[in-house]
Amino acid sequence: MLQIEDNKSQWQCSDVKDKVQHKMTEIAEQISELQRFYQALAQLDQACCGGSVSATECSILTALEQGQPVKAEHHLPKQECAKC
Repeated sequence: MLQIEDNKSQWQCSDVKDKVQHKMTEIAEQISELQRFYQALAQLDQACCGGSVSATECSILTALEQGQPVKAEHHLPKQECAKC
């Protein structure tokens, strides 16, 4: 936009609109990607009680190391988790 602002006579209004629409598309894609990332983090959060057990038992780290999705049933039983 600044490039256009510096040389308005060489551009058309449609060029400006195209640039705005292109930027809107880029932002929408970034938002979508961030939403997917947020959902993945939310799944990790839900699968871990966050208790005081050693991180060697952490279902989040285990799943990430194994490249598998985190599932709540992979975590320690509730009675073994200090926070649950």
